[in-house]
Amino acid sequence: MLLIAYDGECSLCIRRADWLKRQDSRAQLMLFPIQHPQLVRVAPELAGRSLHGQIHGMDLDTREVFIAGDLLEPLLNVLPRWSWLSFTLFIPGFRKSIGYWFLSKS
Repeated sequence: MLLIAYDGECSLCIRRADWLKRQDSRAQLMLFPIQHPQLVRVAPELAGRSLHGQIHGMDLDTREVFIAGDLLEPLLNVLPRWSWLSFTLFIPGFRKSIGYWFLSKS
């Protein structure tokens, strides 16, 4: 299971989180606004981090934290409909640019 922490006060972030929810046919995502009081209980690894401006994720099995572009691979692993895009992660610069475009606020 992959936890996704997004800014619940950012309309763009909310739309992206809603899109992710719709893609999650296997219920592998747990989406939390960063303002939710339960977030640090579920993911204490995120406490003290600056969460604004970039989406964060955490694998709830390994407790590994991912930020923006580094979150693409775990997302593609849990969203089978989009797994065919995995090859793009090997294109130099792609992960950073798509991560910035889709998984960052600015």
